[in-house]
Formats: sequence, structure tokens, C-alpha cells
Amino acid sequence: MMSDQENFIDLTLIRCYNKAYLNPHLDWLQSCNDLTGALGFQAHQLAVRHYIMHRDLQTILQKGKKMEDCHEAITKWQGPDDTTADADRKRFEKKKWVFLTAASESLIKHFRRWIKPNLLPAALMSEEPVAHVVASVMLGRDHPRFENDPRVANDLRISGKLLYQSEVHNKEIDLRLLYAFLKKELQGMGDGVGEFALHAQHVAQMMLDRQLDVRSFDYDEEDGAWRWHMHSTHLALASQTQFVESAVKEAKNVSATDRSEQMRTCMAITRSMTPLSKHGIKEANKKKMLAIIESARARTETHKHFIATQHENKYDQRFNTLLYTLSQQGHFKNERIDAKKMKVDDAGSKHKKQNVHQQAKQQHLTSAVTGLIPYSKVTKKRNVDDMRVELKHRQWQLNCQGPLPKEMKDRKESLKRLETMRLIEEEGMTVANAETMASKVFQIQSEAEFKMTDD
Repeated sequence: MMSDQENFIDLTLIRCYNKAYLNPHLDWLQSCNDLTGALGFQAHQLAVRHYIMHRDLQTILQKGKKMEDCHEAITKWQGPDDTTADADRKRFEKKKWVFLTAASESLIKHFRRWIKPNLLPAALMSEEPVAHVVASVMLGRDHPRFENDPRVANDLRISGKLLYQSEVHNKEIDLRLLYAFLKKELQGMGDGVGEFALHAQHVAQMMLDRQLDVRSFDYDEEDGAWRWHMHSTHLALASQTQFVESAVKEAKNVSATDRSEQMRTCMAITRSMTPLSKHGIKEANKKKMLAIIESARARTETHKHFIATQHENKYDQRFNTLLYTLSQQGHFKNERIDAKKMKVDDAGSKHKKQNVHQQAKQQHLTSAVTGLIPYSKVTKKRNVDDMRVELKHRQWQLNCQGPLPKEMKDRKESLKRLETMRLIEEEGMTVANAETMASKVFQIQSEAEFKMTDD
């Protein structure tokens, strides 16, 4: 497969794209634990990461972006001649742009949600210069200039850039372009300042006017309630699909030994709150087991406290309700089963939906019924005289006498043209319909018999 030039160029494009673009960003998504200390919970950084991924995708074809192998493979394409080779190279260049356009559309589809008014306030907990840009966008203000901030290189007069070296993203971010990107995306979605929640606007205003530090975990001071609200609202948002994948794997493991849906539900609930990740490399399994035991003990202590302090057996009632919900009699799968039974009872007595093979098909009448003769039944062995009589008769009708074709194939083509003319003049068909019908069958106009068998 790799000996084929086209396959080689396509695979080179995919490999270079993965190395230059996809792998670094996936690595960041899987390894970043800024502020939360937990992998997969980086909702406060995804709006900025969306901008970085957008910029990388725009500049991925520039030199030094690890796409040189793809450029070289297209340049060295060899065709039968120079003209064909140039046309093929242009086609591969177009294919490359189509590939990157699809990648851009996928990026917008999956990451634009983090710029909507309900999720963008999470970016107020990103690094301080970046958070000030987000706050300015939310309040509809001009982008901050950071004239007295040593962390930002103010180069507006020369290059028009505000450069900030982000430690979290390990990237140099142009804060002016970030401001323009966020503002453009919000306007493109039809969202404005009025769409943001009042508490989010208030926090953004305090950050710009009073230099409020939202990344701090000090909840006891004057602004501690605002920090707690932002942390409890946004930091708990999962930013990856690894939790869905984990649940699917758990269901698969349970179904390997017990196919009951009740058991799968119990196991999923139990293991969803169990720390299953490995802590470090050294003695990973030991620490993992100790973490599971400690988690189970901590949850048990909580329930012991609930049992000891319950009022009017409220805890026992709640426990029995959950126990019944997870049992075979009260499991939610029974609702689906009952709904299916009701549907069968209502519609089953009327009819059963036909499958593909049972549906009505178009019926074609035979030539004996329609009087039309298919060309496939006309052969040189038994119908050569019939074809001569039929063609002579049609020529006589049109007053266009002339020599007849010698070969049976040519005679059939001549008869098709004459039949097309007849259908247009006598039957009033359109040219397209007449040509379609005349290419398959014809109607006898002479006294020829046109035997369909050799008897």
C-alpha cells in the first residue's frame, strides 16, 4: 500500500497533522491539573485552550510546524508527464486544505461551548493576565494594555502585540488576539454582555477594578463568598470524556460475569465514587488499594453519623427507597419494558411493520401483455428477416428509403432511433423519456412476427 504514491501522501498528511497538532493538545488535556489538582477538570482553561488550538490550526502549514514531510511528499509527486504532475500536486494541495477545514469545523463543534455565556465565566479563574482579558470581554470593555505588568510584553507600538508567556499552557499568548477571538466568537453566536449571569459580571468587575484574586482558596476574608461561588460552580465541571469511557469499561467488566442490569447499575454507582487511578509509579497498586479502602471507610463513617443522628427514621426510609430502586422489582428497566408492552398491545393487533423484503415492489408487465418487444430477445438467428421487414416498413412510413445496416447490432441501433421518433410524434413523450423507453423495448409496426423462441 505504501508503494502507491497517493496512499503515501495521504498517510504522511495524517501523521504530520497528528504530530504537529493533535498529539500536543491531547497531551495537555490529559496532563494538566492546574488549580484543581485533578486531571480532567480544567473547565477554567478550556476557553483559552480553544484559542490556542485555533491559532495553531491557522499556522500549521508554516515552516517549522512539523509539516515539512507532507510538503516534501507532495513536491516529489511523479506523474506520467509534467502537466499531469502539476495538476495532481494542485489536487493534493486542495485535499490538504479540505482536511484542515474539516479539523477546524470539528474544533468549533466541540470547543465553542466553552465560550458561551454560561461557561465563559469559568475562564475568570485562569492565569491573571488572561483572566483580565476574559473579564474585559464579558463587560464589553476595551482590551487591557498591561502597561505596568512585568509579566506582559507590551509591544503594541511596534508589532501590535501583547505577549504573555503562559506557564499552564507552556505557550506564548498574544492577549490582544485572544481578546479579538473571544469577542468575535461571542458576536458570532449572537450573545452579548447581557447574556452573562449577574454574579459572573460582578466578579469580572471586581477583578478589573479591585484586582480580586479568584484563584485563591481563602474563603474567610471579605470576598471569600464570591471565590467559593466561582469554585463550586465551575471547577467541578468535567472537561473530558474519559469519565464516559470509564463507565463503559466498568459496564463491560460487570457484564462479563453477570448480565443483569441491576448488578451493572449497582457496580457503576459504587465504582463512580471510588478512586481507581494510580498514584505515582512506585508502589502504584499498593497506594491504589489503600486509597480505595480509605475511601470506603470515609463513606462508611458518614453513613454511621447519618444513622445515629436521623430523625423519625428518615435515613432508613431513604435507604430502603434506594434499595428498592436498585432491586429487580423496582429497577428503572421495568419502565422501559412496560412501555414496550403497551406499544405492542396498542399496535400489535392492527399490523406488524413490514421489513424491507415484505414491502411492495414495482411490478413489470411482460412483453406478451404490453405488446412491446425487448431488444434482448431479438437475435440474428431467428429475427434477421423480421428486423429487415420492420425497418423497411418504418422507412416507408417516414418516406426515407435507404440501405439497411448489415449487422444485427447496427440494425438494433437504427430501430432504437426510429422508435424514439415514433414515441415523440405519436405518444407525445418527452425526448428523455422516449430515449429511455426506446433503448429497452419497441412496438411492432409491420407484419413481422418476431418469434421469441426457436420453435
